[in-house]
Amino acid sequence: MERGELLARIRERKADLDDALAAIPPDRMETPGEGGVWSPKDQLSHLAAWHEILLARMGGRLEEDVLELPPGRYADMEIDEVNRFLIDRDRRRGLPEARDAFERTFAEIVATLEGLPDEAFGRPYRPELHDRVLIDTIAGNTFEHYEEHLPMLRSAAGR
Repeated sequence: MERGELLARIRERKADLDDALAAIPPDRMETPGEGGVWSPKDQLSHLAAWHEILLARMGGRLEEDVLELPPGRYADMEIDEVNRFLIDRDRRRGLPEARDAFERTFAEIVATLEGLPDEAFGRPYRPELHDRVLIDTIAGNTFEHYEEHLPMLRSAAGR
């Protein structure tokens, strides 16, 4: 995938996410979804947290540094455990703060991608943990992640 296509897909899914969020009544933004988990506000915080992790990855920093975990701890965590850690860490974040964090980190990702050298997209990131190149990690933490959350947000909007 080329940079232009990547950015287009990220922006398209972000627009879908914005549409879904705009359709959620304000009084439902902090209401847990089906099964009592993850309100729309929690989902924004969750997406923003993964944006932060992606920004660290693109900048050559370790997840442990961003998450303030002991060295090596992230490598031992399963994805569900990371997600529980993030939701527990960010649950007290208010809606304005969650929105701001999501928008700020989204803008930082787009700006970083626009300035990233072409050869960086194909480099492996932490091959001891992931058998993925950076572009796959970018997709997984942006448009693919938005697609994963869209059904829950649309449900909160009553769609």
